[in-house]
Amino acid sequence: MFGLFKSKSNDAARAQGESAAERLLRDPGAAEVAERHILPVLSEELSITKRRVEGDTVRVNLTTESQLQTATVELMRDAVSVERISVDRPVTALPVTRTEGATTIIPVVRERLIVKKELVLVEEIHITHERDSQTVTRDIELRRQKPEVVRVSPSPAAVEPAE
Repeated sequence: MFGLFKSKSNDAARAQGESAAERLLRDPGAAEVAERHILPVLSEELSITKRRVEGDTVRVNLTTESQLQTATVELMRDAVSVERISVDRPVTALPVTRTEGATTIIPVVRERLIVKKELVLVEEIHITHERDSQTVTRDIELRRQKPEVVRVSPSPAAVEPAE
């Protein structure tokens, strides 16, 4: 594409609203002067390229710390004692299992042959429940991790060349 070289007379004509083409039509002798001042117009083109640049690197270091902490806990323990008590007396009906306080009584019955048949309570089994509690103190190791974030900047050699 070509354009006209600007001169002072062109600027004055433009200020009056007259274009270079109108001026050439009005004054044909000015064409020779205008031809000597024609210059090519250069244009620039934009070219965009991308390149990969390594950014900051983030590293997370975990440090584990241990500390002793004392824990106090109440422990419960149930103990059972079994006692066999001989009764050996006749009963008319089958006795049922019963509970008296913390003791469970389980009747044991057998049949005996006599001229007649009768139930005889042979023994009772008494089971007594006892509850005991004690406080126990132990040292327990608790662990905790602490993160440390380290940001590492890239070295200048880490930049890739443009394509």
